Amino acid sequence: MLKTKIRLSILKRVSISIFLMLGFLLTAQAKDVYVNNQKLDDSSVYTLEQFYKIIIADGYYWYDNLSGHWGFMGSPPQGQIVSGLGLGGPMPQNASNGKTGVIVNGRELHQIEVNQIIKAYGKVYRGRFWLNAQGLAGYEGQQAIFNFAQVKRKKSYNRRSLFGSTGGDGECFYYNHPGGSSVSNC
Repeated sequence: MLKTKIRLSILKRVSISIFLMLGFLLTAQAKDVYVNNQKLDDSSVYTLEQFYKIIIADGYYWYDNLSGHWGFMGSPPQGQIVSGLGLGGPMPQNASNGKTGVIVNGRELHQIEVNQIIKAYGKVYRGRFWLNAQGLAGYEGQQAIFNFAQVKRKKSYNRRSLFGSTGGDGECFYYNHPGGSSVSNC
């Protein structure tokens, strides 16, 4: 009788272990996740899902290794994750389907992004730029000339109208008249 109870106890443990392993295998099914046109291996997808506590849907994504921004292929950014993960292949210039002439870290920005930058900062120049995860930016191959993070903290603004433009960063303010004159407390 005791041997039978021990055998049943072992059988239950083995059954539970097999059930748990089978459950893990069912949840860790092969994924079709592509980043920058390169298929990610299932262990990379699983690691990302565990770290960010999400389930990554099959699909095509782009990832900017320098800034950590990511999005669905053909669309503007959806968010920002840790930079430097080296996911996928090189980011294609047309990853966001942009036609703006503003290229950041090799990706041409989508019009929605350019409109957001104009709304927040007043102007966007065409050209090739870099942007890191800390918000520092500059022309490709040159040092930083702008700090998005610092400007955001200071609640900067720039507004244009028929009557001129105003702007500031919380400490320093200016007014530019359409005729060319300006006033500033900087």
